[in-house]
Amino acid sequence: SESEDVVLSFDENEYSKSFFLALSRFIDLLGKKGCYKSALEYNKFLVKINPYHDPVGALLTLDYNSVSAKEWDFLLHFPNKFGKQYYKKDEYSLIYMPNFLYSVALCKLYKFIEEDEEAGMSVYAAVTKEDVELAQKTDQNPLDQSYIVNLIQAMLLFPRVIRDIIEANEYKKVSM
Repeated sequence: SESEDVVLSFDENEYSKSFFLALSRFIDLLGKKGCYKSALEYNKFLVKINPYHDPVGALLTLDYNSVSAKEWDFLLHFPNKFGKQYYKKDEYSLIYMPNFLYSVALCKLYKFIEEDEEAGMSVYAAVTKEDVELAQKTDQNPLDQSYIVNLIQAMLLFPRVIRDIIEANEYKKVSM
């Protein structure tokens, strides 16, 4: 039989709150020091000790740490697995959170590049009409689609992210 999960409440006492905050800061520090796999493992632990409420937003950094640690397969399976494991339903998936949809597309691209190192950039950026049509369909699991379709879906569902990225990188219109 499968053992019950132990859930630590954030507001249970002053020590649990301190524990969550310290662990969150430690994960951030590990990532900044380049210890990506360790940051990912601690991030997984932080999600596991309170997956229902996620008091410090560990789900918002899990994809970043997974991409940084080059754990593509973990990130490609986690969104659906999480919903099934904790909410016992297939329709609860994290894939439609903006960070996961963009990161899943990125992981699929990295896997594609690893598998075919000889291909040129034009192969990676080739968008077809079928890709756009697939991205607009809502009856299919995004995890079953290509990185191009996932990226189009992410841009259609969360267009503001693209604007924020452009602004953060200071790509402004230059008057000619």
